[in-house]
Amino acid sequence: MASSEWVRLGYGFCSVADRALRVTAIGTSPCTFLCDLPVPGESARWIVPPVDENVPHPDHLLGAAGEAAAARWLRRRGWQVLATGWRGGGGEIDIVAERRGVVAACEVKTRTTVDPHTLPVADTQRQRLVRAAQAWAARHPAYGDHALRPDLIIVTPRGVGWRITRIEDIGPGR
Repeated sequence: MASSEWVRLGYGFCSVADRALRVTAIGTSPCTFLCDLPVPGESARWIVPPVDENVPHPDHLLGAAGEAAAARWLRRRGWQVLATGWRGGGGEIDIVAERRGVVAACEVKTRTTVDPHTLPVADTQRQRLVRAAQAWAARHPAYGDHALRPDLIIVTPRGVGWRITRIEDIGPGR
């Protein structure tokens, strides 16, 4: 394979040079992965580079930016953000927000593309979100008279901004 060739992967295009693939996924920074180039008819063997804990993975940066955009979006609509990245009850709540007697435990999904026919959260993940929300409510009795619900916020990059969609009450079985 010549260094000028491009390989199509499920999440972007890769250029191959000196046995290293430079991967640029849509909306992220390039990452480099070493690859034992395949003999025709064989699969490539990937050699994952050592993780530098001081450098966040591009997907994490995109996710953090999406969560920050979702929190700003909620605040502009009158929600008070009570917590972000709260862990407990065997799960994590990306954003806990309150407005008009409702506490929403929000799962934020930042995606470069969205399938409008499926939710980007599995039923097991929704169950974890509900358990975490119940644990949050148990530790914050001041909000005991508020309705508690799990919400999903889908964030997609659009130009220089974000497209944000909120789906209320995504509890298991819905």
